[in-house]
Amino acid sequence: MRPPVVVRPLTEKERERLASGLGSQDRYEVRRCQILLASDRGEWAPHIAERLGCTDQTVRNVVQEFEQAGLDACLTRGSSRPHTIHRKVDEMADEQIRALLHQSPRTFGKPTSVWTLELAAEVSFAEGITAERVTGETTTLAQGMASLSEDAARLTRVGLGHPEGFLEAFANFYRDVADEVAARRDGRPSTLRELSFPTGRDGLLGVRFVEAVEASHERDGAWVAASGPATPDTGGRP
Repeated sequence: MRPPVVVRPLTEKERERLASGLGSQDRYEVRRCQILLASDRGEWAPHIAERLGCTDQTVRNVVQEFEQAGLDACLTRGSSRPHTIHRKVDEMADEQIRALLHQSPRTFGKPTSVWTLELAAEVSFAEGITAERVTGETTTLAQGMASLSEDAARLTRVGLGHPEGFLEAFANFYRDVADEVAARRDGRPSTLRELSFPTGRDGLLGVRFVEAVEASHERDGAWVAASGPATPDTGGRP
């Protein structure tokens, strides 16, 4: 397990500079200000990354660059990628494209069941969703859809058309368990939420189901209800 990475104590002047940077038009600077301020509050890299939609390593890199090069260099030294993204479609078209990607390309007469950037651009233009044929270089696959609930969106990491499957399910499980353990350790409110990890109640229901199946087998397949209270009796213990 990696050791927690937090920024060194900031000076009042540095905090003022970072607070001012939150209003910058440069998204690169804003993101780095957010990371450093969150780290200064004692938040760990995984929590910052989840909240800001970046990776743990990105948070660690920003903290390390601040420590080694200082605040001004950290906020102004960017990558070669542009920090401003110009949208090629409006929000309505964006939703239509997302809905389109939930269908098979075969629905639109294409000889494949797999979407590619070029194919999505071609069909979007042919269906009148976009006024021009958007190139692959300006197409961004986003997470989920705006119509998803907060919990469903939280558990959706990759863009439409990309399977999440078995590994993503375990990633969601481990992350939620880790958040809950950390909350109980630090005395913070529980993070239990819908679409989260199973609890002792789920385990109890599973055991009762297995017992009912065994009892049914012993009775030559007769119906046996999985009876009992939905919540285990803990004797008043949490």
